[in-house]
Amino acid sequence: MIKHTLSVVAVSFLFATAAIPAIAQTAVAPQLDVVAALESRPGNVAVSSGGRVFTTLHPLGSPAMQLVEIVDGKPVAYPNAQLQRKGGKSSDATFDTLLGLVFDKNDRLWVMDMGLDIGKTRVWAIDIGTGAVVEKIEVPADVAPKGSFAQDLAVDETNGWVYLADIANPGIIAINLKDKSARRFGGHPSLQAEDIDMVIDGKVTQFGGKPARVAVDPITLSSDRETLFFGPMNGTSWY
Repeated sequence: MIKHTLSVVAVSFLFATAAIPAIAQTAVAPQLDVVAALESRPGNVAVSSGGRVFTTLHPLGSPAMQLVEIVDGKPVAYPNAQLQRKGGKSSDATFDTLLGLVFDKNDRLWVMDMGLDIGKTRVWAIDIGTGAVVEKIEVPADVAPKGSFAQDLAVDETNGWVYLADIANPGIIAINLKDKSARRFGGHPSLQAEDIDMVIDGKVTQFGGKPARVAVDPITLSSDRETLFFGPMNGTSWY
């Protein structure tokens, strides 16, 4: 049986920018610690300020659970078993196909639900202190129609916004947390995949038998929440 290793890497580094033309850089070997070995393929990982580790289980692996906390090296359904699909059909009351997850500065866990089966893109937020679902937002169908693949997210708890990266119809979806309205930014070259191969362990990553070409995927916010950063998975540019 294949075990999927979930690891935490601590890396110290220095970086240079155009404003700082020369910085003495010191190579530091990463320290790698295995925190769990899972039978299901992990998706994204998030660690709370107190060190609790959470991971989605990748929906393309058809997992019985969609969101787990790693407890003593073992995956435990989070926040409870009732929200998991358990191999059955998803519904409005259960998770569907989870992938991206991130903590905000209030230590709330935000989870991206792509809704590949139910046909609805949703965002969940969980208070890890109580295990209560504190936000469940359904993105309007005209902004995220069926077939969307909004798989990663960034949360601005200061100004009240959530940003989603959709790779199927390359775009960024912005959700206003005050009134739950949403709008889409699309049709811009910065959102498209570049004609660059992804090479992992010396091999070109293939999707559907062809070299992968994945559009906007990584997305994050500056610490002061004033700048949104994004870029394609296939690419070397950061916007």
